[in-house]
Amino acid sequence: MGNGVECFVNLELWYRLNAVGFALIWAVTGETVFWGCRPQYQTWRRLPRERHAGALLALAVLAGCAWFAQPMLEGDLATWRPLLWLAVPGFAVLGFFFLDFLFARTWSGLVALAAIDLLHLGFVVSAPWRPVFSAVLYLCALAALAGVTVPWRLRDLLEQCSNHRAWRVAATATAGFLTLFFLAYAVLG
Repeated sequence: MGNGVECFVNLELWYRLNAVGFALIWAVTGETVFWGCRPQYQTWRRLPRERHAGALLALAVLAGCAWFAQPMLEGDLATWRPLLWLAVPGFAVLGFFFLDFLFARTWSGLVALAAIDLLHLGFVVSAPWRPVFSAVLYLCALAALAGVTVPWRLRDLLEQCSNHRAWRVAATATAGFLTLFFLAYAVLG
């Protein structure tokens, strides 16, 4: 019985850490939009296509994907697990050379992976107001998947934030709300 309680405590701690991490992702997003999307900086042109930061982030996101995919390789397929981990740096290098909008895609992939993991953990620890929590996470994941598949829309959003102060304030307020929302779940959940 002691192991089950310890496991639950560890899962609750993991849930809280993930909620804080997801809030941090949104805080960084809000700061980038508010301070970086000024007309004089032209961040909307450079950031979504940034290759070096995108490749480093791709390495982390692909490692997260491999971590999530590893349990699916069971039975006879378990022999492929080492190759899965070897593919991570290979795909990161291929992404560096062949993907456009690399940073936009990998940042969106990071948001999608974090949202899916936090959604799962919210069900495991039975987060309060779980339908609201789940709905917000599903919306975040859907927006992130759109960022992965059509990253030029993210660039267009950053351009609107750069050219129009109202867009910048609205995007920053949305990121700020999400930051506070997930911090509240980290503390209260």
